[in-house]
Amino acid sequence: MTGTPGIGKSVFIYYVMWRLIKDQKRVLLFDSDGYIYYDGNMMFTYTSLPDKFNEQFWSPDLWCLVDSMDPTSSAELPYRRCSVLRASTPRLDYVDEFRKSAPAPDVFYMPLWTREKLARIAPLYPDAKDVWEKRWTFLGGVPRLVLQDIKTDPQSLADVGVK
Repeated sequence: MTGTPGIGKSVFIYYVMWRLIKDQKRVLLFDSDGYIYYDGNMMFTYTSLPDKFNEQFWSPDLWCLVDSMDPTSSAELPYRRCSVLRASTPRLDYVDEFRKSAPAPDVFYMPLWTREKLARIAPLYPDAKDVWEKRWTFLGGVPRLVLQDIKTDPQSLADVGVK
């Protein structure tokens, strides 16, 4: 899955994790502090991955959720033996290596948010209530820029995006 930075890819990873856990599926979340593993019944944390030759662990029923990391760059991750959901920016070097896998993975693009969708979640960001619509008009449908990063001048954000 790919899309503009700030669009919600990381949040979507956690949503997918919640859905998989709800369905008692095996999940391995790659986190900046280590790994969070749900075996279908219990949650565990790991500081290192299980042995890549452990076929009982690394199997197609295991969902690996990866945010902004290239699974093909980790020698410890046998990504061809499990199901992988990867969120990354649309930079070609982030996507291309993973696309070379056989079979080629599906690539989904997370679209910009519409004004209507932002209006539905805007009440969750009370600090942005008086400015979000103007920011949306100027910056477009990126929730992080429109609703969260409201202290930064929209012109300076637009200038960075143009460079």
